[in-house]
Amino acid sequence: MVKSFNFCYIKYMEQEKLKSKVEEVVQYSRANEHLLQEDKDKLDALLKYSQSIYEDTRKIRRYMLFRVIFNILWLVIVLAPIVVALIYLPPALKGIIGNNQSLIGVVDLMNQLKQIK
Repeated sequence: MVKSFNFCYIKYMEQEKLKSKVEEVVQYSRANEHLLQEDKDKLDALLKYSQSIYEDTRKIRRYMLFRVIFNILWLVIVLAPIVVALIYLPPALKGIIGNNQSLIGVVDLMNQLKQIK
């Protein structure tokens, strides 16, 4: 009988401790309810800021992508003809200069003939 009484008393004490802990948690949650709301508000504000930062980052990345594309197009449109001209222009100039030299030779010959007369 004493054992069962002790057992019942122990169970009763455990239940009382459990009740007191539950009451402490309830009181703590009620006391901190406004803090939780403030934390939620802060988290919402941070979420809005991070979303705006994400949008700005997307715009910047898109701008950088277009900038790279236009730089490549500029290289192709402006620098490629210059490189091609440097490769193909010297032989063409040699031909033109050679033709002009032959014309200069004809002019010199004509001048010499005029001097002889």
